[in-house]
Amino acid sequence: MQFTKRTLIVLMIFSIGSLFGQSKPSDLVKTFFEDFHRQDTLQLANHFVSDAVMKSISQDATGQTKISTLAIERFVQSIGSMPSNRKFEEKILAYEVKEDGLMAKVWTPYEFYIDQKLSHTVVNLFVLSKINEEWKIVFLIDTRYR
Repeated sequence: MQFTKRTLIVLMIFSIGSLFGQSKPSDLVKTFFEDFHRQDTLQLANHFVSDAVMKSISQDATGQTKISTLAIERFVQSIGSMPSNRKFEEKILAYEVKEDGLMAKVWTPYEFYIDQKLSHTVVNLFVLSKINEEWKIVFLIDTRYR
């Protein structure tokens, strides 16, 4: 009986932390990718502030740098519309976090696979703000290399 009470108390303590959002900036990014894999469009959209900005940096066939903007709504919609038989995976290689109170940045290099084939390597830069004790994405930019 004593073991059961202790176990219950420990579980309650860990559960309380999740009620108040992510405690660390990297927790938000990890949750973002979990929701990405589940194609949970509602949760994905919830990770962003309403006027968040998303950019991508790449090079065209001639080697010219190209910076494109993607509306958050369109990004979320594209994730939700991916066929369920298509397997996609991000292998995150590292998390580099810098935090200053209400602001943080999370730098995440990773490899992106589609149907177990390397599509491209990426570095994401998440710029976050803590709003009502919860981290939200304000700006997301990535680089894409083949």
